[in-house]
Amino acid sequence: MLTHMGRASPGAKVVVLGSRGFIGRNLVPFLQEAGFKVDAVSSQEIDLTNPSSVSALAEKFKTCDHLIMLSCLTPDKGKGQDTLMKNILMAKHVCDALALQDRRPHVVYFSSDSVYSFEESLIQERMMPSPVDIYGAMHRLRELMFMEAVPDNLAIIRPTLVYGPGDTHNSYGPNRFRREAFGEGSVTLFGAGEDTRAHIFIDDLVKLTLLIIQNKSIGILNGAPDTSITYGDLAVLVGECLKIAPEIKQKSRAAAPTHRYFETSCCYEAFPGFTFTSLEEGLAKTYEKMLEDPNA
Repeated sequence: MLTHMGRASPGAKVVVLGSRGFIGRNLVPFLQEAGFKVDAVSSQEIDLTNPSSVSALAEKFKTCDHLIMLSCLTPDKGKGQDTLMKNILMAKHVCDALALQDRRPHVVYFSSDSVYSFEESLIQERMMPSPVDIYGAMHRLRELMFMEAVPDNLAIIRPTLVYGPGDTHNSYGPNRFRREAFGEGSVTLFGAGEDTRAHIFIDDLVKLTLLIIQNKSIGILNGAPDTSITYGDLAVLVGECLKIAPEIKQKSRAAAPTHRYFETSCCYEAFPGFTFTSLEEGLAKTYEKMLEDPNA
């Protein structure tokens, strides 16, 4: 569900909001290597929750060809209504700054696969979002805000769970499992780890983002591979990658297991020749980095 609007100009300027997060730190150098002029903006430079950010952003957008909106307080930073309102304010101020432009840039908004209901097991871009929690509802609302702000020049990426070296979230999945297995010799699962999920390697996500920028793509793309795995099997795979046999621990689960798979034909149609890194290869690359830096 992407439409390519033409090739990006050589040396085009890309403003990246949220440049110091996990995705941003990997994306910025990738864009620079591809020849783009990158204005990497972090919360330390501009606090997007502050109304004063509108004028600062508007000045940056005057010469901006592409805008990548990564800034977001993720669930590890809080799950309540206060976090929700801060995230909505961030999007409002960015959209307010865009409204001040005579020429609005091509915008890439990073959403989440949490906008889809877990009642659906096979996820496709043409499905109507139906979030079931505050985090998913927040991303859906921000999607709609950007759709109104740049209706004809917007790409939305909905990544699934992202993993790789340097992740700061340590969420349930590959990043937490490898750290637990490496540091404690064990992995803790909810129940027997029956839930099924897809996981995307950080390098794949930044490559897809670059392709969207290079092609001035608009529309919606799920940032997810076509393979999913149970958390129980994932724990075993992590152990095999680290060449250890971690003790598998279990703790009680609050809900029945859910399963999520992705139909990825839209990705392959948009970008022929693109391939996703296998989970085995992605974990191996991550482990190599972890050996160089135990904190990775």
